[in-house]
Amino acid sequence: MAAADPEKLIAKADKLTKLTLTRWSADWKNATQYYEQAATAFRFAKKHEKAKVAFEKASKGQEMLASYPF
Repeated sequence: MAAADPEKLIAKADKLTKLTLTRWSADWKNATQYYEQAATAFRFAKKHEKAKVAFEKASKGQEMLASYPF
């Protein structure tokens, strides 16, 4: 797997969690995966503060998936 830019992964994940006129529910499953990939890439790049933020967003995604009623 080619290493993706973690900033782009964060932007993709943020876009999936935003509600719009055409997207009425957030896609937390895919967003969480992007956040985790970005966090890992930041960690390998020794950008620990950005990795922490990405892991926190991934954690929120996991919470949202666990509380999803379906």
